[in-house]
Amino acid sequence: GGKDRIAQLAGIPQGKTIIGISAWESATGAGAQTFFPVPLEGAKAKRVIKQVAEQKLRLASAIRAYVLRQDMVVYHTPVFDASVKSQNGIQLLTNRALTPDEIQSLYSALNAKFNTWDLAPGYLPNGARILNFVDGLDNKAFHDGFREILQSLPDDFGGGIVEFGKYRSIGDAVFSNWKDNPNGEVYREIIAAKSSDLLRRADDLRASVEAVNRQFASKYGWDKPATGAALSARDRADVNSAEFKAWSNNAPIVQGEATEFATRQPFAGKAYHGSPVADITEFDPFAPSRFRKELERGMGAIWFGAEPATATNFAGMAGSVYPVYV
Repeated sequence: GGKDRIAQLAGIPQGKTIIGISAWESATGAGAQTFFPVPLEGAKAKRVIKQVAEQKLRLASAIRAYVLRQDMVVYHTPVFDASVKSQNGIQLLTNRALTPDEIQSLYSALNAKFNTWDLAPGYLPNGARILNFVDGLDNKAFHDGFREILQSLPDDFGGGIVEFGKYRSIGDAVFSNWKDNPNGEVYREIIAAKSSDLLRRADDLRASVEAVNRQFASKYGWDKPATGAALSARDRADVNSAEFKAWSNNAPIVQGEATEFATRQPFAGKAYHGSPVADITEFDPFAPSRFRKELERGMGAIWFGAEPATATNFAGMAGSVYPVYV
């Protein structure tokens, strides 16, 4: 009936869920956030989430991460009356929601300034929040660096910047490596500590979610990326062979530590798109990259070739030109 079953299991308010843009490990994609009131106690530096609420938030985060197979789920609430030293959060308010390209450009600017992808913008309907948990980066330097980034953004970023605020983030995260814990053992432990019955109900909900995923994978061919049928529903981007030729005749191929210059002919054909990454201008299938990591995480892919059934696997965005080695 439109209820958040995970919130029901954990005993937290239903809240309001928004679908926006998430950012992590250098890439952006779709993400969901749920907003609801959190009871606090204390004042200023001693202001914290009430213990009973904190326990429920941690439990809800573990259930969500387990049921939806997430690497991490974060919960936090801002406190704006804290000292500058403890203000590890930045809130940027804009006249409208940020576009995927704007989120990516802000994320890239943060990386360029602070040399880390861990400062990931969190989507708001009218801006973004960024949390600093980077070792060795004090909050004042974080604030000063972000001000420099703001000055470099275009005037129409987000339809115009309304406000830049700083706050102390109260909250935590639950996380697990699914390669080391293929059955979600870390999350199961947190859930089972509440009750074995709750773990059983979380198992049932996860099974239902996975059944829906399998149904859609079968319907749209997500489980068979090498077939023409699987690719037929994906976006297609025409490739400019002249630009391919200019690029591929002068670009290096990197394979391990060996480097050589490409002399192979450019390919002219179609790119079959199924990836959330939105900022690719070229791709070398021999070189390690963040796009390859995305493929390994199963976030999506693009197939490149004249025949879908034999196309080469790579990442990219529909509507762009993709120089590649062939």
